[in-house]
Amino acid sequence: MKDILTLLKEYEENLGKYRSVETVCSQHHELMKFFTWLSLSGRQLDVKSIGRQEIESYLAEYSSLEITAGTYRKSLGAIRGFLEYLRENEIIRENPAKRIAMERSRGLRPLGVYSETEIERILGVLPASGFGALRERSIITMLYSTSLWRNELVGLNICDADTARHRLTVRDDRSSRERIVAVGDMAYGPLVSYLKERMKIDIPTDALYICQGNRRITRSAIFNRMQYWRKKAQVDARGLVTSFRHECTRRLVEHRACTEAAGKLAGGEKRLAAACDAHREGKLWNG
Repeated sequence: MKDILTLLKEYEENLGKYRSVETVCSQHHELMKFFTWLSLSGRQLDVKSIGRQEIESYLAEYSSLEITAGTYRKSLGAIRGFLEYLRENEIIRENPAKRIAMERSRGLRPLGVYSETEIERILGVLPASGFGALRERSIITMLYSTSLWRNELVGLNICDADTARHRLTVRDDRSSRERIVAVGDMAYGPLVSYLKERMKIDIPTDALYICQGNRRITRSAIFNRMQYWRKKAQVDARGLVTSFRHECTRRLVEHRACTEAAGKLAGGEKRLAAACDAHREGKLWNG
């Protein structure tokens, strides 16, 4: 019988026929974590020895790290897909992961929000001057006060910033629809300061936020820089960029903002209700 890594390679080659390279890499990463855990826990690296007990033990230990529900589903989905491929090719008789629920009932990450004090601590460790400092101060305050997604922030162009009217024109990169987002006092000052310096840089791209090489900033660059400053300010991680959206929604609700508008920011009225109930009662919410 073929060893488990040979079977993994065959599975990835088959998966690559109808899935993107990113999906194949993600599946490989999750499965290698599972195989490593099997090896370190003294279990056999043999597909026929992988049962429901082994999978549930791994997921239980993985969940103790306070991963998000989405990460849990991604890990279980990778294991389930690999074992289903083996079952279809008659290498194993049944898929032991098929009956494991995709939703966890415990170990959920708390509702991730940052207080204004924590945001001030993050902003406080930024250098007082310099293009990079102005850019990152603008990005952090913009995410915190407008609840934009990272891909929306990345897609902003200079012409989208209407400083005279204190607003941004934001485009959905999937549907190409536009919406107007108000820029509050907290984000307005940093935006204007950054924009003055940005206009001095004459480059082909009209991207509002740029990074090294004078290229449009990327989603990963935003995440990495926020992670850096968050650690430097000694603020606990709570989902980073996602936590800014949760906090913005919470503040809207506490100030009796329009429920429908707040619901859209949270990703739907049901999610908003769950977030608000959890916040009021001090319970955990997996958002």
